[in-house]
Formats: sequence, C-alpha cells, structure tokens
Amino acid sequence: SWDAQKPNVILSDINMPKVSGIELLKMVFDDSKLCSIPFFVYSSSGNVIYEKKCSDLGAKGFFVKPFDLMEFDNIPAQILLALKKDLQIHPNDAPAF
Repeated sequence: SWDAQKPNVILSDINMPKVSGIELLKMVFDDSKLCSIPFFVYSSSGNVIYEKKCSDLGAKGFFVKPFDLMEFDNIPAQILLALKKDLQIHPNDAPAF
C-alpha cells in the first residue's frame, strides 16, 4: 500500500542535474499524496534567497552542506529537531531514520 511506502521525510539538494530542489519542492507540494511529507532542503551555499524561497514554498528546513563529511551525520538530528519544534511532539514520538 502507499502508506507503507510513503517516506517520513524528504531531503533534497538544491542543485541537481535534471530538476532543482526548488522545482522538486513545488512538485511535491502540488501532489496530494506527497504534500503532507515534511520536506527539507540542503545546499552548498547559505544563499538567503534560496532559503527564503524554500521556506515560502513550504520547506520545513534549509541546511548548508557541511564541508566535513563526518558532519553529514548531524543532518538527521537537525531534521528531528526541526520536526519536534514544528509539531511540538514528544521526542519518543519522532519518526525514526
């Protein structure tokens, strides 16, 4: 069933070869099956224009890609923190990754 396959979260890069993260964000929020999934974006630059655009389109968070590969491990924790703040949920009720 769709609910069994539906992702808990979508994390997309801004710069992708065929479709940008902003275009993907628009497509997700225009799709009735996908629009309820929290969407997060990351980019190699902290471009405030991109960040505002993503926020205006409904993204739950915008992250700057870390330079250190080990710091990528912090992204799931940042996503969970954003979800907890947004949903005001108990930490034990947050989705698992």
